[in-house]
Amino acid sequence: MSKYDINFMKVIEYNTPPVKQSGTAFLAYLNCLIQPLQDKHDEIFYNYYPDLLQRLNYNSQTIVFEAVLNKIFGVTSAPFIYINNTSNSISPIFFPKEVEGYNGVYFGKESEEEPIYFAKESEIKQTYDFIVNVPIAYTASDLQIRATVKKYKVAGKKFTVIYY
Repeated sequence: MSKYDINFMKVIEYNTPPVKQSGTAFLAYLNCLIQPLQDKHDEIFYNYYPDLLQRLNYNSQTIVFEAVLNKIFGVTSAPFIYINNTSNSISPIFFPKEVEGYNGVYFGKESEEEPIYFAKESEIKQTYDFIVNVPIAYTASDLQIRATVKKYKVAGKKFTVIYY
């Protein structure tokens, strides 16, 4: 029994004056009026709400997200669907203007820990935050995969799907 269990028929019966309860026609009329509300309530809290609670347990942290994608698409053995985070570890320093057509120059020695790269922003900037790698043998459509990833990913994160 859920805290959202409401029987609107009982609510009508309890809140109807005793004078009106004697005839069944009046209660039957009120029950007919309230039945669409009862149906919508049942649809939401018996079908949608459990699914919503399950989806809220998932987020797009890599390990959990991979497990969710493999579970949803029924991948039970290798090769699995996996995710690569593609955060850009280079902190670029931009000196030239883009109209100069500058190709970028590497400054530093191989023995240095963190080299400095000078380049245009468009050469380094990535258009996505993570990559979803899907086995090529998988039979689902690209639209199904993208829709599922969009449903569970964190807002504002961009992704791409690559088949391997």
